[in-house]
Amino acid sequence: MIDPLSPREIVVGVGDFRVARAPSRYLATYGLGSCVAVVMFDWRLRAGALLHVMMPDSSIAPHKARKHPLAFIDIAVPRMIDAVKEIGMSPRRSTCCVVGGASMIAGPEHFEIGKRNVTALRKALAHHGIRIDREEVGGHEFRSVRLDVNNGAVTMHKGSAREFVLIQPSAVLLSIDKLTSL
Repeated sequence: MIDPLSPREIVVGVGDFRVARAPSRYLATYGLGSCVAVVMFDWRLRAGALLHVMMPDSSIAPHKARKHPLAFIDIAVPRMIDAVKEIGMSPRRSTCCVVGGASMIAGPEHFEIGKRNVTALRKALAHHGIRIDREEVGGHEFRSVRLDVNNGAVTMHKGSAREFVLIQPSAVLLSIDKLTSL
């Protein structure tokens, strides 16, 4: 869903995604615990997408899936792929970064929703032919992630740590040779 107003930062909430092109500056999401974010950037279009999902499969809670379908990986990933293609982004040409999937609550393994989210997300992206270029998943801390739509840089805060770079702008540009062969 492209934002026509192109503000400096577009914040993506839980169970949502956004697609943006320059002159928007950033796509961002905050407070990822067991939730997982997918960040994609198409260097040719200077366009990006950010998805913030909460659960691996809509069959876990069908009543919630009817009200909030984009909270579920099995529904949200195909819809995001359709949206990025609609604006001309190439999922195969795009860089992809996955962030989140922390274990926020100690308990039995079947409650490890962060791990289940990461596993489901990897499968969904692979099903659509999308290669994950960088992951920052697991652990026990909240994360926030931001994409600079103008150059493809992906930065992240983890817990109370300072922001650090997951994907350098130059990494996107250096990938051009590799990606143009697709």
